[in-house]
Amino acid sequence: MGKIQKKIITVEHLARVEGRGMIEVYREGTNVKAVLRLVEGPRFFEYITRGKPYDVATDMYSRICAICSASHKLTSIMATERAFDIEVGTLTKLLRKLLVYASFIESHSLHVFLLALPDFLGYPDAIAMADKYGTEVTKGLMMKKVANYIQAMVGGREIHQENAVVGGFGKIPTREEMDKAYRQLEEIRDTAKVAIDILASLQMPKYLDSEYNHVALKQTDEFDAFGEVVVSTSGVEFPVEQYREYLIEKPVSHSFAKFAYLEGKEFMVGALSRLALNGDTLWGESLKIYKELVESGKLRFNNAFYNNLSQAIELLYFVDASLEVLRKLLDMPLDNDRIEVKPKAGRGVAITEAPRGIISYTVEYDDDGNVVFADLVTPTAYNFNIMHRDTQKMAEGVLLENPDIDDDELVKYLEMVPRAYDPCISCSVHLIREE
Repeated sequence: MGKIQKKIITVEHLARVEGRGMIEVYREGTNVKAVLRLVEGPRFFEYITRGKPYDVATDMYSRICAICSASHKLTSIMATERAFDIEVGTLTKLLRKLLVYASFIESHSLHVFLLALPDFLGYPDAIAMADKYGTEVTKGLMMKKVANYIQAMVGGREIHQENAVVGGFGKIPTREEMDKAYRQLEEIRDTAKVAIDILASLQMPKYLDSEYNHVALKQTDEFDAFGEVVVSTSGVEFPVEQYREYLIEKPVSHSFAKFAYLEGKEFMVGALSRLALNGDTLWGESLKIYKELVESGKLRFNNAFYNNLSQAIELLYFVDASLEVLRKLLDMPLDNDRIEVKPKAGRGVAITEAPRGIISYTVEYDDDGNVVFADLVTPTAYNFNIMHRDTQKMAEGVLLENPDIDDDELVKYLEMVPRAYDPCISCSVHLIREE
């Protein structure tokens, strides 16, 4: 019997995700080691904003990501407002909700319809799906378009929203613009249910079945993207100001992104984690569907592939939540309640839920409102450790069940794992030095 040859399989480009990632597989018979590398170079946003005025810095933070720019902008703004002891008004809070909800709809519709579904329906990409699933792809794109309209309406443009500022908004949308947004949301609402139906009908790969420690902002009154306390399914609970004491990052040799740990172990953030911890705070039809899927076993929290279905449920919820916010806005005076900013020395911390999970900001300012220190951690940075674990689990599970699988087929399985997390790789690399 001949000696088993050791193979090195390299996936140079991880497709259908944001940023540059790669997978290396070391295979010798049924023994396998899979290494997920996030090879996007360091971008030094925390360093290059030092010395910058608060308004310039918050604009720069939004440039970290074009997909989650609203989350970066609002979280950095909220951290700044806490450093300056600013409390914004009701109109500003509602508009911020609408802006971030629209960012969820835009991001989730892109991921679910164009990036994730091809994996489960057997297509290399969304274009190849178009012959059979052209209606679904078109509806997904329309949902994304409507969400972009709302982000531009509230934030001034679709990405890197300049209209959102410390203390409020530069300009308030008109009632006519809000009416248009309301009608468009009503038209796309059922598209979310299409995504739920498709994903709920699919069998998720079982190779990732295992224990997950989910982490999210704690919600009490209703499902939301804002909160003051971080919780986990392992029972850990802490105020957002203490995130650096609990969510520990450590550098690794194979990536510019770090591994994140809670109590010495990997953890997950994102749509699946939000539902695992806060699903009962959904309302309306999304709550009904959520409960039915959990009770039927079609939605489970022990496998990252259910993150896709969780995003579809959130799509429906955030459409309904956006409609509710618009009803409130259309029923109140729209006088701009922007607060005058008086910079002072201070440090502020804020965490919000971005589409891919919690995003953490700490910003410290001097007396003139210039940045002296910044620390930010994105959802993909938090998820990198568990994504790496799951890539290895997938490799082991597939080879155990099918030891003769060819390399190309094995790679297809492995690429599905990071895509399930919907990573934003270029957001995940950061380096800071606390002084």
